Amino acid sequence: MKNGKAAGPDQISIELLQAFGNWGIDQLTKLLNRIYDTGNIPKDMLKSTFITLQKKPGAIECENDRTISLMSHTLKLLLKILLTRIRSKIKPEISATQFGFVANKGTTNAIFTMMMLMERCIETQKDL
Repeated sequence: MKNGKAAGPDQISIELLQAFGNWGIDQLTKLLNRIYDTGNIPKDMLKSTFITLQKKPGAIECENDRTISLMSHTLKLLLKILLTRIRSKIKPEISATQFGFVANKGTTNAIFTMMMLMERCIETQKDL
């Protein structure tokens, strides 16, 4: 995670977590694994602080504000771990023909492949 980010409600910055070194990493790993295994996330960890930022200086209406949420860095780490584990489980289940909503693939690739196939079928006078 990047340094210099605002801390969440627990006021634990990423720099503080890094300052603990290997001992801190071991303790954090044990905590996050316990949370993962039990499925019980401490309520304090789930709290967020909402802050509004003005899009335009001097704006009065709410639609000219942008809301951000400051979350616990520990929760962010847990969410990254969950995302990585979920992706590793789901990846084998996704079809090779799935192009939309897949990392490093897009519908543009599928359209290009289809156009190339159609051109070859026209050249060889075969049905698609």
